[in-house]
Amino acid sequence: MANNGGPNHGTEYLRAVKDVTVSSFPSEEDRAEALQATYEAIAILESPWETYTRLYLNNPTVMAGLKVIKDLGLMGKWHEKGNIPMTSMELAELVGGCDSQLLRKYCLRHRPPT
Repeated sequence: MANNGGPNHGTEYLRAVKDVTVSSFPSEEDRAEALQATYEAIAILESPWETYTRLYLNNPTVMAGLKVIKDLGLMGKWHEKGNIPMTSMELAELVGGCDSQLLRKYCLRHRPPT
C-alpha cells in the first residue's frame, strides 16, 4: 500500500488486522464481534463489482450455468437475433431445442438484473 508521508487509517487498519487469527481473541464472543466488524468493513470497502463477483461468480452453480450457456453457444445465437428479450422456450429453440425448463432453472435464473 502506498504511503505518502505518515500513517493513515488504511495503513493503520492493515497493520492491526494483518496477524489476527482465531486464537487472537480471549472469548468466542469477542471473536464473533470482530467477525461482525470485519463483515461491516467489507461492506464499506468493497466496490459493487467486487460484491457481485464474491456473491455470484464464486458460486459453483453460477459457473456451471455459464459453462452450459457457453457450450450451447447461446450468447452468440442470441446476439445474432439482436439481443431482444426472449423467453426460455425461445432461447432453447435457438440452440436446437434443449429443455427450456432446465435452461431457465439452472442457467438463466442466476443472471444479474438488467
